[in-house]
Amino acid sequence: MGPLSTGSSTWDVILQVGIAVALVLTIVLLIRNYRGRR
Repeated sequence: MGPLSTGSSTWDVILQVGIAVALVLTIVLLIRNYRGRR
């Protein structure tokens, strides 16, 4: 596992999914804000 390993496979998966969702949401919001300003 990576440095974010909690020792529990279930929590590791939840953590990774949460990070992925947060990254996608951040990218989507940045793109929408960028398009909205033009």
